[in-house]
Amino acid sequence: MEEVLWLIALLSSLIVVYRLIVATAFCWIARKLRGEVNVTRSELATVGIASFFDTVLGLFILATLALTRKSDVDAARRIIDRVRRDLDSASDILKEDSNPRVQNIVRDLKLVSEKLSQLALEERIGEPASIELLENMQAEALAVRDKSDDISIEEAPQRKDKLVKSVEKRVERLKEDLQKLADILT
Repeated sequence: MEEVLWLIALLSSLIVVYRLIVATAFCWIARKLRGEVNVTRSELATVGIASFFDTVLGLFILATLALTRKSDVDAARRIIDRVRRDLDSASDILKEDSNPRVQNIVRDLKLVSEKLSQLALEERIGEPASIELLENMQAEALAVRDKSDDISIEEAPQRKDKLVKSVEKRVERLKEDLQKLADILT
């Protein structure tokens, strides 16, 4: 009876080792696809777990990722160009204002614009997650440009202060999204 238990334990161990080898192989294949298909770490883990339980399931998930996920670098770079134009326009509008808070906004806008131009050169800029962040940044940049126009013509100090606070919040969101984008790409 004891020999049967040892045999069952040995067979179970061999099956687990085999499944681990299959899962490792599928993870290796997914990692090789990571450059072209932009497989994220969580998707890589999903492929590994699925292929541990079933080879066909792992293969199906891997094929789905390879066939449905393509990066769009050109679209990302077009969005970056639009964001940079909006930020540069807002900087040009606000640079005449002598308010220190407004000058800080101008410096932040220039910093974000420069950093975006650097990130545009990254290979993984076309990932879906990157494009989503860039679209959020595009909306914020457009709002900053519009509010900058309002700041430049506003005469009432209280109203102008409100507008500056609004732009400061939007610039902070831009910087947060930029940091998230840099984290994704590096």
